[in-house]
Amino acid sequence: IAAARSSASVYLCDINLHQFRVWRAVRQALHGADSPAAFVDAVAPKLPQRPRLRMFSTDVRDWIGRELSRPDSWLNERSTERYRHIRELFETGAVRVLQLDLATSPDAPLRPFGRLAARLSERASNDGFAVDTVYVSNIPFMLQQAVGFFGEDQSSDGRSVSAALHAVRHNLGLLASPAALLITAEHLATTSTNDNLQWRTEVLQLDAYLQAGLP
Repeated sequence: IAAARSSASVYLCDINLHQFRVWRAVRQALHGADSPAAFVDAVAPKLPQRPRLRMFSTDVRDWIGRELSRPDSWLNERSTERYRHIRELFETGAVRVLQLDLATSPDAPLRPFGRLAARLSERASNDGFAVDTVYVSNIPFMLQQAVGFFGEDQSSDGRSVSAALHAVRHNLGLLASPAALLITAEHLATTSTNDNLQWRTEVLQLDAYLQAGLP
């Protein structure tokens, strides 16, 4: 998405330790890989093998290697300008990694999303920065599942699904303008199976998405 949108800055937010391991592997592999194919060779051994991502095929190298021929992928070998753009973002420090839970309650003591929104607003005043694209992945779908993306048990989370989804909607509204694009993968694709989850990507206006509410 950052490649397709020619993003100048990227904020990666999550709370799962394993996701940070994935991002660290990507950063390390990008450093010495001057082509998409070289990146695939470098990153595959670095990606965590356990727990296995529920959307990964059994062979991680095979799964990520398919991206080299997928037309819209930033790793597509016929569109290397996308790969170069992502690599430059990482190398210049334009990619920031934050430990934040999009489903954090608006009443949480530290109000992390309010603080982040204030930082983004300050940056907008200083250099015109604006959040024009938000990717929420499959968060709305996964919040309703007993088993998480990395196979973790979510049944004892303690939050109601409706409260968590309300928090997601509230926090999204803090981070971006209503005119921003929201990209979501909250609905399963017809090709999805229990052991190989796949989602249908949708592009919406954030304002319309928030007004409609989350499923």
